[in-house]
Amino acid sequence: MRSGNTIYIRTWQKCKICGGKFVITGLDMLCEKGCGTSPKRYFLDWHFNGIRFDKEKRDRYGQLLTSFVQAFDRASEIKKEIDEGRFQIENYLSVKPKLLKKYSIENVVKEYLDERKNEVSYDGSDENGLAPGGYRKIVEHLNEFSNWCIKEGNDDIRFIKSFEIRKFLNSLIGKNKAKTRKNKQTDIRKLFKCVRKWYGKDFVPDMPEFEEIKTVEPETKSIAREDQNKIIEKIPHVHRPVFEFMQDNGIRPAETRAIKHDAVLWDLEAIHIFRSFSEDYLREITKTKNQWYIYMSEKTREIVRKQPRSTQVDFLFWWNDRGKHKPYTEHMLRNIWNAARKEAGVDVICYDGIRHSFITQALEDGWQEDDVQAQVGHRCKATIRKYDHSKRIERLKRARGEG
Repeated sequence: MRSGNTIYIRTWQKCKICGGKFVITGLDMLCEKGCGTSPKRYFLDWHFNGIRFDKEKRDRYGQLLTSFVQAFDRASEIKKEIDEGRFQIENYLSVKPKLLKKYSIENVVKEYLDERKNEVSYDGSDENGLAPGGYRKIVEHLNEFSNWCIKEGNDDIRFIKSFEIRKFLNSLIGKNKAKTRKNKQTDIRKLFKCVRKWYGKDFVPDMPEFEEIKTVEPETKSIAREDQNKIIEKIPHVHRPVFEFMQDNGIRPAETRAIKHDAVLWDLEAIHIFRSFSEDYLREITKTKNQWYIYMSEKTREIVRKQPRSTQVDFLFWWNDRGKHKPYTEHMLRNIWNAARKEAGVDVICYDGIRHSFITQALEDGWQEDDVQAQVGHRCKATIRKYDHSKRIERLKRARGEG
């Protein structure tokens, strides 16, 4: 059938006399077998930006298309809107739900996350796999972006442009730190890049441009041993050993929770750090994908010896949940610490109060950077240097000739 330019005029009806199809002849649509009959109803069929519109049965006044001339006029009006850049998809609501589902940001994000979920290595057997905690962050970031797009009225991934992504990221200023906004931008960029690779340019006609988000390394926060002790004294005795262990060794909570008895090497007076938790999944790999040994100080040896051995779990640190022995969860350790530090009147989160404080205190006590790095499992010595406030101040003091 012929079209009003790129818009086709169609009918689903057949000739009542012979049952034949209707064809366009000049400025009319008649039975192809020459019966002289014409259809009583028409509809328009066209494509715009990859979407097929085939449900338009009314003119701009809402009247059904009952003649070829009426249908031709409506097709000409729509073509003019397209040519002049005035065509709005939302004006054709009857077709929008069906046509836009596969392009909706909500649907695309869901499919993308389903694919990324296959990359998650829950037990850490795949070193290149995603950690469960990392996947959870991706889910949070992209669902937040998807919900924002829907709220803004642009839920079609093909029409989400660079300025809209910048608008979303700018809306987070004051709510999120620069590093968090940068992480969200990275996840959005990967979404568009992968969707374009998987589904082609039909889904992402133009790859959005992403501006650099500059981040400043935050100043590490630490507290003195006296303040640490104040907090730990407020922790119930049954939970105190795990915090005393972290205070004495500076090991991350996720890695401390994952220590099993097979990692305690009494003949070497050492503990092998090679497991960690991500969320509540035990992984045979640490956060930084390396493993190391720590020497058990006299205090640590005493803590480990006094730990009761569970017949239900093989973890060094566990708690009794109404008769069920369980390893500590991240949420539980955080809640115990927060309750104690509030009672002690010390404003510091668990990670800063334990790990960051250990590193700062060790450097102040004269530990060499290499030794601190070996103790806490940092891959890069530069990470240790950001804690070395006292030595930097001493160097500046000497530079002024006052040291």
